[in-house]
Amino acid sequence: MKRLLFTLILCLCACYTYSQYLPEFHYTPTTPTQPTKRSSHSMPESYSNPLLQNQIPLPEFNYNRIETILEDDWYEADVTYSNSNTGTKSKYTLVIRVFDDRVVEINFGNGSVHAGQNNNGYTYSGGDLTFYQNKQGKIIGADTTVRVYRNGRYEYYYVEL
Repeated sequence: MKRLLFTLILCLCACYTYSQYLPEFHYTPTTPTQPTKRSSHSMPESYSNPLLQNQIPLPEFNYNRIETILEDDWYEADVTYSNSNTGTKSKYTLVIRVFDDRVVEINFGNGSVHAGQNNNGYTYSGGDLTFYQNKQGKIIGADTTVRVYRNGRYEYYYVEL
């Protein structure tokens, strides 16, 4: 009985010590810069991130809430661009603008796509961020997909913070 109690206390101490060193979710607003191309290969069948499968999504919340999770500002993010016509996919580090926990603009350095009215004839949809937390309740990441329809084809932007 003493061994079992000692082992249980030892395990609890180890778990507590490990949880103290987990990284916290911090993003520093930034200003738009030129994109950095990472890679190019064929488009996947689905946009699933295997690293996020073990993370716990935040519970659904009321959209009439007063506070947002991220401050409305510009943030650096990994953006995976997929073209439905050519089947290509490229990953970039770009600057995005967040407003009310939604990606409302993706800046490429020499142009951008954004929500709202535009003179380029495209339709921008999506962008609502999904936040992820660890078992201690700390936010550790966020992602979303933005879909742009122009010239009879779809472009997808998978954004990871």
